Amino acid sequence: MMFLSTSSFRLSIWTILITCWWSTTIVVLGIETQTANFELSNANPNSCEIIVEASRFDGDCCSISKGDDGGCVLNVVNGNCYIIGQYWTLNYTSTYTAAKCPESTDYPDLAPAAFAEDDANGSGGGESTKDDAGSHNTRMMIIPTILFGLIGMAWL
Repeated sequence: MMFLSTSSFRLSIWTILITCWWSTTIVVLGIETQTANFELSNANPNSCEIIVEASRFDGDCCSISKGDDGGCVLNVVNGNCYIIGQYWTLNYTSTYTAAKCPESTDYPDLAPAAFAEDDANGSGGGESTKDDAGSHNTRMMIIPTILFGLIGMAWL
């Protein structure tokens, strides 16, 4: 037990904690983020079924459809789509208000804005749940930061 109290052991623990924290930061900051005043689109050679099973979707307009080549196409119009998964890791926000979110026929719950009633101005798209691009990244970093901080303080 004498080794646990040595400064070299504490330095080793801090090195491991910092390495783990930076690894988490690099993964979180690797999210493709786009904001535009037009339709955003992204094609993937994998089928939509595989992508939906392996991903977490958030936002009000993640309209996906089968591509001509059997792959999957994501369209975001007048809304936000945040996807974390093996095939897509992205945060797209479209502020294009001339059209509403296209219906996602096979997965309607991924594009709820497609079914929203037009608002009083007739701009369509319903209520938006848009977040600024960095808010998801910040939320994802809170837990690892607290966890690594508590573990590090325990070894002081």
